[in-house]
Amino acid sequence: MDDRFKMKGYADITLFGPDGSIKDTRHVENLITTAGFDGICQRGFSTQTGSASFNYIAIGSGVTAASTANTTLGSEAARAQGTYAHTDAKANLSLTNTFAAGTATGSIAEYGVLNASSTGQLLNRATFGVITKGAADSLQLVVAFSLS
Repeated sequence: MDDRFKMKGYADITLFGPDGSIKDTRHVENLITTAGFDGICQRGFSTQTGSASFNYIAIGSGVTAASTANTTLGSEAARAQGTYAHTDAKANLSLTNTFAAGTATGSIAEYGVLNASSTGQLLNRATFGVITKGAADSLQLVVAFSLS
């Protein structure tokens, strides 16, 4: 009998031009880091105080492959609090954020979810082929997790 808790994550990434047109889309699977698993255990089962929620989405230009040992992005460009969504009795949740024009301009090739506005524990990380975000472009990430 395999009754281990499982968590799988992915992001749907959309690059919008200044006129709102879609310039690029990606569906990127990620991995849960060791620090992220530890953070989930601490928040769900520990009596320690001060444990923050994983609700910040970070993007960056790092291209080194994701590893469970990662504790930060390779080269973080921006981080913002995501909008949390979950329906009771469903085994999934999402965080959404749009990085506006003028934010994190340049090559974007990685993302992760963290539990603080700076530093913090890295829940997950993924790398992908470079998306070039122009100064007038916006980049939306919908990061989703399913539990089983």
